[in-house]
Amino acid sequence: MPTLIDGDATVWCPHETFRTLREHAPVQEVVLPGGLVAWLVTGATEARAALADSQLAYDLRRLSDPRHGFAGHRYPGDIFAVEGRHLLNSDGADHERLRAILAPLFTRSATACWEPFIERTCAELLDRLVGGARADLVADYARPLATRVTAKILGIPSAHLYELSRLTLNVITSDYPRHPEGAELFRLWARIIGAKKRALGEDALSHLIRACRRGELSPQELTSVAWGLFSGGISPVTTFVAAGAIELMRVPGRRAVDPVLIEGSV
Repeated sequence: MPTLIDGDATVWCPHETFRTLREHAPVQEVVLPGGLVAWLVTGATEARAALADSQLAYDLRRLSDPRHGFAGHRYPGDIFAVEGRHLLNSDGADHERLRAILAPLFTRSATACWEPFIERTCAELLDRLVGGARADLVADYARPLATRVTAKILGIPSAHLYELSRLTLNVITSDYPRHPEGAELFRLWARIIGAKKRALGEDALSHLIRACRRGELSPQELTSVAWGLFSGGISPVTTFVAAGAIELMRVPGRRAVDPVLIEGSV
């Protein structure tokens, strides 16, 4: 059982660590903060087997006693289990139905149209960093990039973006799944969706609203899937951009763009 972080975390090399895990312990028992014992799956074959195993569930309703979910502990990820139906807490037919609705939004041809906006946003954020005495890679670049791009794809008006981002980050980083600001967050989503219904476009949120009107998903699922896409579009991308920047600084030879590496990372 390799040690996940050995010594100084600031010089931790995730690539070496996870390669060791994949080769020697692709299914690794870990202890999360708070004492919850979980399993970290890093092997591709093992991950596919776990995702296809009917004995494993995303949907806590399938447990004999749903209160035993997360071993009775409360964790930030718990919010994804308790707030409506979406891809991260559904199994079987429900999961397939929701996945089929979202699939057309993420084909290569469907996402290609966003490249110019992403490039402009990257350039704008980088320009703002130039000339300053100090800059925070996460707060000043990675998170704004992830937030703006995700909002653009979903079709969320810029007027709501600051408050939506603030509430989302507060809720998903809380140790308590029923965060006090959770109700405020979903009221804001209700306003955003209500306004979008009166002015549909070609964005992802309009696509979900049309699916709801066709009876392919419920109004509650509409809200849950929308906020899941938004929150899920912020944290992973923020981490990916920040970790990628650290890796480029740590290993200068990787600064040359490798199309194969980029393709494999997306």
